[in-house]
Amino acid sequence: MVSFAILLAVTIRIHSGGPYVDEQITPVIARAIIRQDDGQLAVRMTPELAELRETTDDL
Repeated sequence: MVSFAILLAVTIRIHSGGPYVDEQITPVIARAIIRQDDGQLAVRMTPELAELRETTDDL
């Protein structure tokens, strides 16, 4: 839950001009979030997310 909250906070940070306010980034990250067998949320590396990390500085 904490990881999800941190990821969400970074994704929607408020200041303008930041790379994480791009409307195309948020859905990619959202699709990478999974619930593990023990109920914990985790981020899995999807092909989309891997490509995004390569093309976006500081992600």
